[in-house]
Amino acid sequence: MASGEDRISALPEDLLHQVLSLLPSRDAIFDEHLVSQNLTFLELQGVRASNRVLDFTSCPALLDLKMHGCQMDALEMCSPSVKHLSIMFCSFFTNHRFWISFPSLVSFFFDKNSGRAPRLDGMPSLATATVRLGYGCDDQCLNGFYNDCEDDECMACRDYDGHDECVFLKGLTEATELKLLAFPKVVCL
Repeated sequence: MASGEDRISALPEDLLHQVLSLLPSRDAIFDEHLVSQNLTFLELQGVRASNRVLDFTSCPALLDLKMHGCQMDALEMCSPSVKHLSIMFCSFFTNHRFWISFPSLVSFFFDKNSGRAPRLDGMPSLATATVRLGYGCDDQCLNGFYNDCEDDECMACRDYDGHDECVFLKGLTEATELKLLAFPKVVCL
């Protein structure tokens, strides 16, 4: 489309869901901005997020986002409107720490994911969070350290402020109800 016109935004929400469900999950790559004024629920299955930012700010009505079996190659994911976020069986195998910024989040479900645990921004409205960290969820930097490795070139330790703190669990401190499930020796409190 030479004009750059976004015709997907004009689709009714039901039709948009049908179109997204028809994409072959192995080939579906989320590299364009999703724009919808009416979309309230989005479920992504087997999608590869390859853009630098998985940005849902152009979906101001989006309240519920579910991700299942996705490959997160992006650097960050953000939405000011999403209230319910579920991430299951997704992989975060990159050299950097994936950054999740959802300031309106009320419920968060993070289960059976693999790769580096993401950085969570503050979520002042968070009421419930269920997190299961398994052996496939690695929170080490590229040099094998669980906290600051003191290597100025290590993007895993230097790509966020306060790099000597636990950036995943710290993002859950606002929750009024937290279920933290982990395999032995995965989480040390």
